[in-house]
Amino acid sequence: MRTASLTVLCFLSLSALAADSADAPKVDGVWKWTFTMPDGYKVEPQVRLKRNGGTLTGSSRFRAGAPVPIQDGKVDGDTVTWNVVREHDGRKVTTRYEGKLKGDSIKGTISSDWAGETRSYPWEARRTSESPEGRWTWDLAFGEFRSSYSVNLDVDGKKLKGKVRSRDREYDVSDGKWESGEVSFVVKRERDGVDLVSTYRGRLDGDTIRGTVDTAFGDAEPRPAEWIARRAED
Repeated sequence: MRTASLTVLCFLSLSALAADSADAPKVDGVWKWTFTMPDGYKVEPQVRLKRNGGTLTGSSRFRAGAPVPIQDGKVDGDTVTWNVVREHDGRKVTTRYEGKLKGDSIKGTISSDWAGETRSYPWEARRTSESPEGRWTWDLAFGEFRSSYSVNLDVDGKKLKGKVRSRDREYDVSDGKWESGEVSFVVKRERDGVDLVSTYRGRLDGDTIRGTVDTAFGDAEPRPAEWIARRAED
């Protein structure tokens, strides 16, 4: 009898989870909105959200600053809320986001004590396609040597711009392209009087770009290697 009861309870729990999952609003993704500062300057903040049941996790980016983890993220029906805490003028500033989710839109209010006292503003965010914009890091091994790399990518339509950093050196990205989830760019540098040309190609999947890098040393045939870059949150 006890085994049968447990089986029924498990079945009911799984059925409820399946129903909840099917009816749950789709909140995962990157959301952007336009905000006008008191001085009239317009900025385009963004937040990357991921749902786990009734909990939201993710990171928020304001202007060109580093991403900041969201706090107290929650989903209740079609209502989403979260907080972002930043440092401003030597004090912690809390901004609370609350809105109703409908399709690819979140509409509600932003409450913030940025100027001292808490003020509220109307807010509407739109879901955008995944973008490779931001900072990425990866490691590559050539024989016995392993090097760490990073790149700050800027998106301009279907073009990618940025600089790749390795140790204390920076190299410009050229021929950068971004379309239908595919990322590619070329990095040219010199070692001991020999040109090194690395061609990166990969597919964006959330916070990972996975693909290959072909590196040509002078006139030699390019050497392929696996390339896995991960989005950096700092």
